[in-house]
Amino acid sequence: MQDADVVELDLPDGGTVLVRAQHLHRAQDEEDDQGPSNVGLRDALSFSTVSTAIRGVAAEVHRAVASVGPDVAEVELGFEVALKGSRLVCLLADAETKATIRVRLEWQKNASAAGQ
Repeated sequence: MQDADVVELDLPDGGTVLVRAQHLHRAQDEEDDQGPSNVGLRDALSFSTVSTAIRGVAAEVHRAVASVGPDVAEVELGFEVALKGSRLVCLLADAETKATIRVRLEWQKNASAAGQ
């Protein structure tokens, strides 16, 4: 298994969740353009990083699907959680791979009309 840590993430409701996060290793020839940073561990390990990534990707997928207008669209997105330095990042993964977070979305084109 790759280098990983179990980290505690703060949830918006005040709870916490434990997540296994892979370490991302930079190539040795990659320039260190960020230098030292003063990042609080509680800020770096907030679940908001993950939820923001899910919302952003889901919105883009929704726009793409809506442009072709199917009656039902089902999209499954796999996300892996990783540590890049002292920051938590979310990786969009192949749906066939093992993912820390698997999100399944379904849109029904006329859902509001069907409820009437």
